[in-house]
Amino acid sequence: DFTGRVAVVTGASKGIGRATAQRLARAGARVVINARGADELATLEITSGCGGGLYCPDRPISRAEMAVFLLETLLGSGYVPPTPVGIFADVPIGAFAVDFIEDIYNRGITAGCATSPLRYCPDADVPREQMATFIVRTFLGP
Repeated sequence: DFTGRVAVVTGASKGIGRATAQRLARAGARVVINARGADELATLEITSGCGGGLYCPDRPISRAEMAVFLLETLLGSGYVPPTPVGIFADVPIGAFAVDFIEDIYNRGITAGCATSPLRYCPDADVPREQMATFIVRTFLGP
């Protein structure tokens, strides 16, 4: 039983690495994966890229896209977040990824980008230092 444990698996897009990642996940582990090419992650259905079958590794990721990426990596590509209620002033109901954004807020992964009023800044790019913080909070807890 690996419930509550974090496992890091390299080469997780195929072969032994993929089988190991899947087995650890079924045993309850939170699995952090790595693959040689970003396109290989699409085979695991964690990301569909930027559209049209492209991954666009040179394009920055927005805070809204990051919310989806984090939760689908943690919980699987079929994860459906709770219905949003309108927590952030700049993320109205019906906006892209509003349900994922509110979910990462409720999980303590983010506090937003500003208060009074509470804002998330969904279109802002995610710098590397922020992404590192989001990843740690997602997989190891706030």
